[in-house]
Amino acid sequence: MRCVVTAVIALTVCGSTLLHAGDWISADGAVTVEIPDPGRFAEGPLEPPLQKVWQRTDGAVRMAIIRFPLPDGMPAPAPGPELLNDLAQGLLSELARLPGQARLISSSIEQHEGDTIYKMTATVTDGGHALFSTQWVLYADTVAYKLMAVGAGVDTQSDPDVQRFLLSLRPSLPPVQRRTAPLKAAILFAAMFWGGVLVIVVIAVLVAKFAAGVPFARSSAVVVLLLSALCLISAIGIAPAAENASVLVGQFLPTVLTAILGLWLWNRSHRNVRGTRKPDEDFESWLQDQEKRQS
Repeated sequence: MRCVVTAVIALTVCGSTLLHAGDWISADGAVTVEIPDPGRFAEGPLEPPLQKVWQRTDGAVRMAIIRFPLPDGMPAPAPGPELLNDLAQGLLSELARLPGQARLISSSIEQHEGDTIYKMTATVTDGGHALFSTQWVLYADTVAYKLMAVGAGVDTQSDPDVQRFLLSLRPSLPPVQRRTAPLKAAILFAAMFWGGVLVIVVIAVLVAKFAAGVPFARSSAVVVLLLSALCLISAIGIAPAAENASVLVGQFLPTVLTAILGLWLWNRSHRNVRGTRKPDEDFESWLQDQEKRQS
């Protein structure tokens, strides 16, 4: 049975670390995108305002996330065709620095969960060599985020890697929550970290008692069950922000495992009990026997 307890501890620790490692989330919690396949994309060097850069191993595709803070006191520009046209002209100006003829292929405005996303693709051709650039722009409160993909001889409108990256864009939080996201994230991390430490310490003490042959009192099971309830409350509070099943598993697995351990301890505290003697009395008798041996 000791191996069962050890397995429960290991799974509890591992389960608490099952975070959503496949996503990149901005520091202000405004946007979330899926991280490209690390086996086919390598991270590139960062320079402001770049937040993240990925380069495909064949060198043909480069994708990036850029963050532009708006000037102090300046609200986000009014959404509409004029803003789209300004953004498209900015894209063409970037490509105009390269040799060849730059032209706009497509531009559009789309609504996604209450946020406006500006999408545009342009190309520049020089001597039969084409360079494609697709940009998606999202204004989030006092900043603008730009998802950019550049393809050398690769049409960024149809490339599967680029489309998977762009379509994974998810505005994460409404404006009011974006401003408090860093503080909430810090509090949540501290709560989860120290809560996990407490769970590990309590379970380690119980395992040590079991290894020493100490009979479990009912209070031991109650402590673990209370920890399970604490994990459950924390998981319920975090669940609405879960992006997918892996996050839910990571939050609820410690709850399930600590509950199983608590029930097992409760059952263990009643085992080998005869007549009307209670588990706590059995534990007290064991302590009295130890004191007699020491004296």
